[in-house]
Amino acid sequence: DEAIANNERPTVYRGEGTIDIATDASAWGWGAIVHDGRDGSIRQYSRPWSEADRALINTHSSVDAEPEAIWRALCMAIKPSDKCSVHIRSDNVAAVAMIRRKYSAAFKINGIAARIEKQFPNVVLSAEHVKGSCNDADGLSRGEPKAVAGVIFPAIANDRDPLV
Repeated sequence: DEAIANNERPTVYRGEGTIDIATDASAWGWGAIVHDGRDGSIRQYSRPWSEADRALINTHSSVDAEPEAIWRALCMAIKPSDKCSVHIRSDNVAAVAMIRRKYSAAFKINGIAARIEKQFPNVVLSAEHVKGSCNDADGLSRGEPKAVAGVIFPAIANDRDPLV
């Protein structure tokens, strides 16, 4: 997908009690929008990759960077002791598969899956693939200005990924 300005994107939130996290990663860094159905809050994160990150992660590869973005978003959004449901939206098929299966055949991604399982044993995770053009966190992963000013995007079901 081409880089998209941080314009309004259609989002469907799952409702009360669920934490919805849209994540994305780019060569610049990672971003996430967290809609916490437990208290109704919306939080945003946008962080550049550090030099140490770049030494450990191939930040130019979405296969490596996207699962790392999910890990970091989870660490920012919830506590290890939380008992909750978290729904991840990502435009990366490998990252979505990692969440759904709780493992990956790829060594690095499997390491992230193991970290998630160990750090958040009481969290029920689900994931869906969204088109890059519908990924709310796209601009945040590129260091663009914040995407939301306390409002929830309108739900437009037609723009959801038809492959899911």
